[in-house]
Amino acid sequence: MIIRKAISYEYPILIENESRVFDSDIITKEDCRNFNTYVLDDEEGNILGHYISYIEENSSYLFTILINGSYRGKGFSNLLLEHYLTQESLNHTLHVNIDNYVAIHLYESYDFRQINIIRHFYENGEDAIFMRRENENNPEANLWRSRKF
Repeated sequence: MIIRKAISYEYPILIENESRVFDSDIITKEDCRNFNTYVLDDEEGNILGHYISYIEENSSYLFTILINGSYRGKGFSNLLLEHYLTQESLNHTLHVNIDNYVAIHLYESYDFRQINIIRHFYENGEDAIFMRRENENNPEANLWRSRKF
């Protein structure tokens, strides 16, 4: 297994993979091009999953993470999430569908905390949970700890 930067000719594959899983808020070629886009592939070049992140207000934001169908449930999301967490020494943030219990549990197992619920966050009207993981080595973390939400 290898996690590497996505190549532009792979963007349509990532978009197609997302459209099979999500019914709204599908990534675009512009998202792939403008943000940090990584893929997990096997020794044969098959894309098992991907994630996209970007820097926003002194935090690294996980825009999307996805493991392709038959590869789910095998721990590959852990590999991608761990890779994402090592890319920046910033605090990490994300939104997750309020009904995606598997993903919520995964994020909480990596010390993400639920900050608040955002009603109608997704294009299809579904709610999201905003989650945050503080990097203890980041001076910004102390500022966030003192904030009230």
